[in-house]
Amino acid sequence: MDLPEASARPPHDVLLDRAHADRAGAAARGRGGGAVAVERPMPKTPASVSNEFPAGFAGLLAKARSLATGLAITARVSREKPVTVLYPAEKLKVSPRWRGALRLRGALGRDEVTLLSAIPGEHNALIENLHTTGRLPGCVGNCPANVDARGQSKLIADGMTAEAYELVRERNIMPGVLGRICHH
Repeated sequence: MDLPEASARPPHDVLLDRAHADRAGAAARGRGGGAVAVERPMPKTPASVSNEFPAGFAGLLAKARSLATGLAITARVSREKPVTVLYPAEKLKVSPRWRGALRLRGALGRDEVTLLSAIPGEHNALIENLHTTGRLPGCVGNCPANVDARGQSKLIADGMTAEAYELVRERNIMPGVLGRICHH
């Protein structure tokens, strides 16, 4: 098998210093060659990300300019009115054309929560019935483990944490997997 010699074809990638870059680029383009890489020496002090200031009086002026810029930004932002609403004291007026769901439709009504306890065949029908009537949040209706998050929240609010734990444990057989998705 005959292999061409290395000197028979010019190399496509050439590394040259800056003095020969123009001539080599023209020569490479004339022969249909490839890219020419130019070696550029690294600067003695690389650019810093920490915005180091120069020494002496110029550095003092740069520091003062930086401080004045920061104070100007602070003064400009402090003149703006706050967007915070102190909720119990102030009520936020919402436009009547706002299309979000603002009201609870009984999904989380604390007094109306009944614990879901049924055998596995009837459990899905019970969830579907509550979901279609708007009495069940979507996460409970579509939960792969059939966890009753409403019941858990009600039991925790009533101070019965052990019962809330058992309610989840009777349905959720994969807590290591589903615990990464949902905290119930």
